[in-house]
Amino acid sequence: MRGGGPHRGWPEVGGKVVLFRVDATRETGLGHLMRCLALAEEFADRGWSVAFAGDLDRDACGRIARAGAALLAASTGEAEERLLVSAVEGIGPAVLVVDTYLLGDEYYLRAARLIPVVVAVDDLGYSPPGARVLINYCPAATRLGYRVRPETHYLLGPRYALLPRTLRARGPRQVRREVSHILVTVGGSDPNRLLSRILAGLQRAGVGARWDVVLGPGMLGEVGAPDCGRDPRVRFHEALPSLLPLLQESDLVLCAAGVTACEAAAAGTPAILLVQAHNQEPNAQELAALGAAVDLGWGPDVTPEAVAEAVVRLARDWEARRKMSREGRALFDGYGPARCADAIEGVLKRVGG
Repeated sequence: MRGGGPHRGWPEVGGKVVLFRVDATRETGLGHLMRCLALAEEFADRGWSVAFAGDLDRDACGRIARAGAALLAASTGEAEERLLVSAVEGIGPAVLVVDTYLLGDEYYLRAARLIPVVVAVDDLGYSPPGARVLINYCPAATRLGYRVRPETHYLLGPRYALLPRTLRARGPRQVRREVSHILVTVGGSDPNRLLSRILAGLQRAGVGARWDVVLGPGMLGEVGAPDCGRDPRVRFHEALPSLLPLLQESDLVLCAAGVTACEAAAAGTPAILLVQAHNQEPNAQELAALGAAVDLGWGPDVTPEAVAEAVVRLARDWEARRKMSREGRALFDGYGPARCADAIEGVLKRVGG
């Protein structure tokens, strides 16, 4: 991507500009940032200049800088109006992509008066006024009861999944009979302490020769089951740039039911899901209904015994894991960012941007 690292003001850019307004901190938002980066990469490959703004911590800024996008970290709240105006004056974005729960109707209406195409990335069933495009790629998106607005083009379902482009080059997925490698990841942070109960459940199950445990940037130094750190099967990984290499190596993943659940399905990795936040519930339920995952439900209510039972049952059922892998890969093909960019550019052309 064109651009540089963090900037005090808006950088010099050329051509058409897409601005991403996203929040990603130690506590929340890593999945939102990763899906925005997938779309940003697609736009950059089409010759667009890319910029990011929002409540962004050091890890998020590093990920944006490594992607080569321009960055303006800004506070939320009263600064939002000034940010919009300065963005229009400084870089003149043709497209604004908004991926945060913190901004409501007034923000979108104001943005729509200043920027030709405003895009909302959503998973709550919220259709903001002024948004020309709305993206929700969760499998349950069409059942969320969106209020249909005549000005909005809706991109709903897995065909529009904002997942890494490397998935496009995936080869055949072989599901091994024996579950040897297990991946555990619960997101950028772990407010419900799911990691400790998952690890306790794995110890009860006794399945697998290697457990790869990914610690998000908000979890470093806060693992809730220190005894597992001495288990020779455990390998800890800190704030990885991508989960895909580990997903493709693993025979089974235990994860939260957000973006990672979709990545696991796309990679063909059988998954056991624990819901970390309520907006993940429709995604977990639909993936399970489609045969692409096992849904253990609301994470804080899941016991180590339930984790152990699910792991043992799935480890023993090779055919179930093979079916899960096929169903997941059939849902996601890696071309979601391209389809979204096509649609956004089409809307921009129609509005004369």
